[in-house]
Amino acid sequence: MKPLSLSFSGIGPYPGRVEINFNELNPKGLYLIVGPTGAGKTTLFDAMAYALYGKVASDRASDIVSAYENRLPPDIEFTFSHGDRTYIVHRELATPSKPSIPSKQWLREFNQKGQEINTVTGAKAVSEKCSAVTGLNVDEFLQVILLPQGKFQRFLMATGSEKQKVLQTIFGTMIYRKVVDQLRETAEGLRADVRRDEAIVGEQWAVIDANVQSLYNNAIFAALPDPHENINATVAFVAERLVELL
Repeated sequence: MKPLSLSFSGIGPYPGRVEINFNELNPKGLYLIVGPTGAGKTTLFDAMAYALYGKVASDRASDIVSAYENRLPPDIEFTFSHGDRTYIVHRELATPSKPSIPSKQWLREFNQKGQEINTVTGAKAVSEKCSAVTGLNVDEFLQVILLPQGKFQRFLMATGSEKQKVLQTIFGTMIYRKVVDQLRETAEGLRADVRRDEAIVGEQWAVIDANVQSLYNNAIFAALPDPHENINATVAFVAERLVELL
């Protein structure tokens, strides 16, 4: 995902309109956001996260709407590209005096020619679409992509299985994990088949051994070959002796 532009108002410490064109900052796509503590650096990332998922980190949820008395109505519009598609996602935030309106939460998708090919409306539908596009849910996005102000420790302190899941999602290795799991399942099924067949063969050998032992009691079968060494020779020997007896 590559951010292209971000526009918002009435968010955090920004009561007015803020517009950022990332393409104008650096043609190589590298940006450094600096400033003293409390300047509003993290709010920029909060705006992106809220645009995509309708949520921010739990410890900042109460700060997303600006507390300034004369703030503009809070809204966020984030434009980004992914693959050969461009997306514009728009959110108008609810306030105590104004509930959220589904039609004010929308995402528009454009092809390489700039033609709009899809529109999604409603907070939940927009969030689900953004998750599908980025390949990350809101927790994974907040934990790994943003990591604001010391939150990198969250990832470092995560359990091995949690890190594995996140990294698999980011680097697109889940398909290989599924292949490995499928191969393991198939291998276990084959092992079960082998165990079953071994049990059947064991029962059959028990019958053969019992019959061969009874043949040894007859003098004409005294030279009967050991069936465990050559079962075909044993069968042939028995067949020859039976012909003689008949």
